[in-house]
Amino acid sequence: MIITISSFKGGVGKTTISQNLAVAFRQSKKTVCIVDADKNNKGSTNWYAERSEALPDVPVFASQHAKHYDIIFIDCPPVSEVITSRAIAKSDLVLVPLNPNSGSDESAMFDFMEHIQQLRARLDAPIPTYIVVNMQRSTTLNSFIVKTVKDRADEYGISLLDTALHQRTAYGEANYEGC
Repeated sequence: MIITISSFKGGVGKTTISQNLAVAFRQSKKTVCIVDADKNNKGSTNWYAERSEALPDVPVFASQHAKHYDIIFIDCPPVSEVITSRAIAKSDLVLVPLNPNSGSDESAMFDFMEHIQQLRARLDAPIPTYIVVNMQRSTTLNSFIVKTVKDRADEYGISLLDTALHQRTAYGEANYEGC
């Protein structure tokens, strides 16, 4: 299974979600890897280089030559590049993080929904896509943005996952510690 984590916006948590999901699936005995498609940031590549060898192995590659894994996570760059479209086209599932703390993230999400719709039409494929609310806080702005995005996502056949990831220090600590 190939799962792409993508968004046109930087700082929404693509790398953190990729890493945490990869570790969680690895701990459940799946063979996993991450393809770090963000050649400018290399967040997952650097994370892998710093991880303790005592932790479960979650290899990171710079290109998708990893074929012998149960689950491959593709950590995409935050722009509409050819590599992002190719990753999405090869995916069984696309996760799109939404940070509901800024109107610019909402706008980027709408652009991404349009992009997914265009890819679906061009490839004549369903491209299962889900929005992951990330860094959620209990504010009026968060609630408004999530509702607005959910309403628009429904129009595009994109689902908002029921579970939101709240803003927690533990996510940053897990990233720092490599687990």
